Amino acid sequence: MSNHPLYRDPSLRRLVNEYLVIRESNAAARSGEHARGEAAFAEGALLLVAIERFLRVLLGASATPGQTLFGLLDLAMGDRLDLLDPPIYLPHMSSTENRAFANRVIRSVRNPLLHGNYEQAATVCQPGASAEEYFSSGAYRRDLEDAHRFFESMIVQFDENGARVEATRRRNELSQ
Repeated sequence: MSNHPLYRDPSLRRLVNEYLVIRESNAAARSGEHARGEAAFAEGALLLVAIERFLRVLLGASATPGQTLFGLLDLAMGDRLDLLDPPIYLPHMSSTENRAFANRVIRSVRNPLLHGNYEQAATVCQPGASAEEYFSSGAYRRDLEDAHRFFESMIVQFDENGARVEATRRRNELSQ
């Protein structure tokens, strides 16, 4: 049996499977394959839960019940445990800048979902913009794509045995 974080925890595996079903359905909606419409909030919500579950599985006993997604992310990427590299799809940034970007990406998906404050999200993208302008601009979709790439960059850091994979191989896997 594989020891990769994705495979050693059945609940994480189910979450990722459900997330991928919604993601594929949304891609079909965007391409016009079905008229049901995109379920971007469902995709974002499942992605955030999958990221948090992945971090909890990865951290094991180091994760406390009260820690938030951001605390788990900092713990996993921090120097003390060094279990996770910052997003590797941003090679031009320093480690600190990468971590800050990861937090911004997570916040840009999380905050509109958690707080329902789409007007605030709109003004972050463009001062004075309305919630409708925010959604029609594709800003939330871009944020979802950034968060997806971030999640993907976390998953490929481990081989099927749960061992960390060296960075060069991970970069090649992500670029394919």
